[in-house]
Amino acid sequence: MSLTGSDADIGRRINYLNLGNSWEVNLISTRIGYINGGDGGDRNITLSLANTRPINLYGNKNTINTGSGYVGAIETEKYTGLNISRDVGSLKTRGDARVKLAGNVDLIELREGDHDLRLKTGFAVKSNFSMDVLKVQNNTIEVDVFYGGRIDFCEGNSAGTAIVMEGRGRVRKTDTYAGTNDIATGDRWIARINSRETENTIHISTGGIGSMAISDNAGDLEIIYDGGTILLEDLAGQVLSVSDFAFVLGGTHGK
Repeated sequence: MSLTGSDADIGRRINYLNLGNSWEVNLISTRIGYINGGDGGDRNITLSLANTRPINLYGNKNTINTGSGYVGAIETEKYTGLNISRDVGSLKTRGDARVKLAGNVDLIELREGDHDLRLKTGFAVKSNFSMDVLKVQNNTIEVDVFYGGRIDFCEGNSAGTAIVMEGRGRVRKTDTYAGTNDIATGDRWIARINSRETENTIHISTGGIGSMAISDNAGDLEIIYDGGTILLEDLAGQVLSVSDFAFVLGGTHGK
């Protein structure tokens, strides 16, 4: 089944759209207040220039392409493919997800699956994107932040997180509990790293880290140091000197 907008005239509105098992929705200007899709089937939705509030999809395969309008919230289960080109209030997924992000998202929460999150600037909509909070739970995720990308706070809970910063991209704070944490600063600055019961690998290039608080390390604490700046402190706030850790300079690994 399919639902297609006929032209770009404004004023069309659907208050509630409940999708069956296999639907394709392609909107041009129609505003939909609420989109819901239950268990089973595939759903492919392309939104319009109008705003949409919540989108809840629980099919076997969910594909969403946002338009130039604002989306209040997106929640999906099972496989999800998302291409976000404009502002979204919150994004929550459970299951495998592939997310391309070129708009602003206040909260992203990824659970129980294999996730690929690509954060980049958009060509037509914004010069950069921003994200206030990224939460990762019980899965593995690779986050590549580049151009003008920004994540204010990244939280990992029983997860495997790998963060790479390039160009003008930056992550301000990270907090991990259990799992693994792999961070490469590039030439950027991270204000603070908090870590508990986590196996950490931290690559400091020409950028730096304001402070790190690491307790009950689950494995080797590996710091690869290529000439950046770092200030370490323990949980009591006492500053530690670089000599409290064994570094091997010049890009080789030290533990």
